[in-house]
Amino acid sequence: MGKVCVYFLKKGREVLEVADSLLKGLRERGFEVTSYPKVGGIGSNELDLVKRDLDLVIALGGDGTILRAVRVFDVPVAGVKLGGRGILAGTDPEELDEFLDRLERGELVATDRMRIVAKFSGRASPPALNELVLLRREPTKTPTFEIESERFRIRQRMDGIVVSTPTGSTGHSLSLRGPVVLEGSGILVLTPIAPISGMPSLVMPFMELRLRADEPLYLIVDGQVSLEVERGEEVRIERGRPARLLGLRDEGFQQLHRLGF
Repeated sequence: MGKVCVYFLKKGREVLEVADSLLKGLRERGFEVTSYPKVGGIGSNELDLVKRDLDLVIALGGDGTILRAVRVFDVPVAGVKLGGRGILAGTDPEELDEFLDRLERGELVATDRMRIVAKFSGRASPPALNELVLLRREPTKTPTFEIESERFRIRQRMDGIVVSTPTGSTGHSLSLRGPVVLEGSGILVLTPIAPISGMPSLVMPFMELRLRADEPLYLIVDGQVSLEVERGEEVRIERGRPARLLGLRDEGFQQLHRLGF
């Protein structure tokens, strides 16, 4: 059948009950199972799991858990909404029996989501499923950013900028009143953070970008990994390997529906 890992970060009662039920259901259907952390003696540490030849990771929790699972494991991820907003989750807890049956029959819906990578000074960030944020490191100094592509060049003083994928358009960018775009649309959204001259959000087909600022910056990947960029250092935004998410359905603006719209 395949090797499946049940993955979660918070050990609440509901999560542990769902994890135990999932592991039991998977074994009954002939899957080889493991988990992180261990449940009922089944499981391994995260580093060992990365080295294993897994076929699927089922992430239990909110968006933070799903984002981490996508970043850590180079395999398809199915999110089950437990706590948090769960915008990225394709399955609710009450749908687990249907989820397991469709997994056994190979009928889960797969969607490939664009990811982006930042490259600078010979380094590359982890791929971002939601967004890359460039943010000033010095709270008393407002940087001047230069943003370039093969088609345009923009110069603006601001605290930072969010470079968002379609998936991430319902994340940090939305909290800054950025637009929501359809998942899988191949669009980039650039949302400024506190621009001096009121720069609007920009929506464009994917294209490689070059960014630099005259002050040191933080580069934040999906709100979970923070790197440092020095003054004047060029950051190139490129397309990364897509992430594959599995769930029960593939509805347009599913993430927007999760927010109650």
